[in-house]
Amino acid sequence: MVLRRGGGRDGEVGRDEARRDEAGSHWLQRQLRWQRALRQTQPESAHFLLLRPGDRYTMCDGRGESDLRKACKRMKEPSRPRRAEEHWDDYMLDGRPGAMRPIPGLGNIVLSLVSAALTAAVSGRVLLVENFTAAALTFGEPLTELLYENSTWRPYVEAEQRAGRAVDWWAAHDGRGAFEHFCADDLRAEPRPKVLRVFSNLYYAPLLMLNPHHRAELEAFATQPILPPNRFPRAVASKDGAAYSTGLWPQAVRTLLRPRPSLLASARRFTRANFPRTGIVLGMHIRTSMTDDQRQQSVNCVKQVVAKANASALLIVSMHLKEIEQFAARLALTVKVLRAPPAPEFQSAGADHLSAAMLDVLHLASTDGLLISRASTYGYLISGVAHRPVTVFSSTGQVSTEGLFKGVGTCDLVPSTEPVFHLMGTAVRGNPSCRAAAFASGSLPPPSEMFRISSLNY
Repeated sequence: MVLRRGGGRDGEVGRDEARRDEAGSHWLQRQLRWQRALRQTQPESAHFLLLRPGDRYTMCDGRGESDLRKACKRMKEPSRPRRAEEHWDDYMLDGRPGAMRPIPGLGNIVLSLVSAALTAAVSGRVLLVENFTAAALTFGEPLTELLYENSTWRPYVEAEQRAGRAVDWWAAHDGRGAFEHFCADDLRAEPRPKVLRVFSNLYYAPLLMLNPHHRAELEAFATQPILPPNRFPRAVASKDGAAYSTGLWPQAVRTLLRPRPSLLASARRFTRANFPRTGIVLGMHIRTSMTDDQRQQSVNCVKQVVAKANASALLIVSMHLKEIEQFAARLALTVKVLRAPPAPEFQSAGADHLSAAMLDVLHLASTDGLLISRASTYGYLISGVAHRPVTVFSSTGQVSTEGLFKGVGTCDLVPSTEPVFHLMGTAVRGNPSCRAAAFASGSLPPPSEMFRISSLNY
């Protein structure tokens, strides 16, 4: 696929395209408008979906800023019974001074956020996001109006919680009880309590595409046109962009994540100072450390992509600074290597880390073509912000889809801008309704094209 930069000196889309993008209406914008109107007219009638980004059992050392990858472990439930009105996090923290319940990285948060937004839209619930107040320093509306702790909806939710009228569902790596619900339940009627809290760090949205009550609505959401982004420093579009003009992920990501002006200005300063005025600039995100053999295979792939694109520069971004050094050394004779300002070499829940993560997304979304590691949730986010497919350059991190679909090969262009539900195989194998719908058992129709492209293995 041949990519071109957007019009204008700094790669911004034209004024007419920007106006159409602002005027465009889709399912998420309708959901947000409905929530605002309901708050003004009939707030007492609201039912809620609270997304709590995270899993069921992970606990971390909460004393000061720490590397969450090294300071966390899975813990058992307390020995005492949980009270009906008790928040799960409070229950897990009871008797564990100095501990905290973490949130995942930005990629996982946004995967679960878009999934929760879809769930709220088909179920008629008000969407709120819990334990994510740090986002207010990185993003503006509409995300900030969804933050539960600052929301005017909070008293209504707290009243239901105190009365014990809240239910928890888990759609996470260590808690999967919601999978069957998402595949089978009529979510407009179930669960009955006004407050549904979903703990998730996954893109579980494809399970809703298997649900006979909501499948058609999700397909309708996905058929609306997506225009090129205009809120990022160097917007691009593909010549064959029509092939990627429908979907759920890019439109939702670009609607929810509106970076603060200071962050956008910082990204623009970087691209103006470092990107060549002419020629192709590629972007690359390295998810994890590699063995020498894996690294060399990845370098070979990058060289192929650089040659095919006739790229003049390559921007490399990673938390693993040693990997950047290794790749830069091996690619020095092939392409000019660019580096973003150094980011923290560890993952934290702090606001500074969140802003640094989003700034790197903006840097990469400003390039003309993207390479990501396999199974990278951060890579899915970059693809959604940039709104174009990516090339998978590494062989690490295989995803199981229970034999449903063929995986995308290493160094292949991914034929989709939709992210991957990493536990698709587990969900299908362990939940009867999910399995029946995925394999069209009995009189059930075959899965939709939207489900297929949302379940690729990359």
